[in-house]
Amino acid sequence: MTISAPGFTPVAKPLRIIDNDKATLTITQLSDTVMEGNVVSFRINTNLPPFFGPLQVFLSSVNPSRLPLPSSVTIPAASNSVDVSVILAQDLVPENNLAVTMTAAAVDHFAVSASVFVKDDDVPGLLLDLQTIQLI
Repeated sequence: MTISAPGFTPVAKPLRIIDNDKATLTITQLSDTVMEGNVVSFRINTNLPPFFGPLQVFLSSVNPSRLPLPSSVTIPAASNSVDVSVILAQDLVPENNLAVTMTAAAVDHFAVSASVFVKDDDVPGLLLDLQTIQLI
């Protein structure tokens, strides 16, 4: 940067600007509800594309048995997002329908969370065994 004024000798010095704002991740295109055994897809976005190399985004689920996620995904260099698809387990076990929260986090980014309502399609079974008793 150069500073000058009439009657003074101009001075040139380097100016270093430090940006202390973190980038932000977002999760978009996530369905509100998904049935077990189906695929849930979503997109992870950054508002600061990684220009000098890929950005590793770490994923976690509060209930990995209902919403299994890869431990991480990668946003390619010079890209704003990555698409993620996960197959939900079809376990044939009756379970409650519930909201499952996922979190995405990356270095120098604010983490983000989002929820999806996972519905169970298994019906509890009832077996009725009738026996006859002979009275004498």
